[in-house]
Amino acid sequence: MNIKLDKLRSFVLVADEGNLTRAANRRHTTPSAVSEHLRQLEDHFGLALFERNTRGMALTTAGRKLLAPARQALMQVAELDEIARALRCDQ
Repeated sequence: MNIKLDKLRSFVLVADEGNLTRAANRRHTTPSAVSEHLRQLEDHFGLALFERNTRGMALTTAGRKLLAPARQALMQVAELDEIARALRCDQ
């Protein structure tokens, strides 16, 4: 299993914003790039993560169940990076 962190970040941001454009702005990228990240994640999992509607994007049941573990994974990677930085400073 090889899930790229940038795809998880896009997933979490779209879940937070409920909108591709706002999520893309927060990622400093384009809505089409964020949409592609979501498509790739949905293909990888074999699940629809969002329902697209006129008001934006809403998480599906599967998307809601995957959101907390995705957030946790991103937080753990950030913690790993922080620990490594602290270790470099101690040398």
